[in-house]
Amino acid sequence: MTEKFLPNKKVFVFDTNVILHDFKSIFSFEETNIVIPIIVLEEVDKFKKGSDTINFNAREFIRELDTLSESSEDKDIFTNGVILQAL
Repeated sequence: MTEKFLPNKKVFVFDTNVILHDFKSIFSFEETNIVIPIIVLEEVDKFKKGSDTINFNAREFIRELDTLSESSEDKDIFTNGVILQAL
């Protein structure tokens, strides 16, 4: 996975609150490395049900990950990472 990291760039570790506040936030940090721990993905998954804004954002974020996974040449984005580009 490290071969997809941008050399000499900051690494941001995303928290659940960032994703629930803005599901497109992963595209807001150009030229940085973003890491999303598995526990964060599990927490976001728990918020998918409901009709509040955070529930909508959780569902949309999962859809964004699905889109990234489908468009990536390497289908295992959770192990190997993916280079983000605004869709």
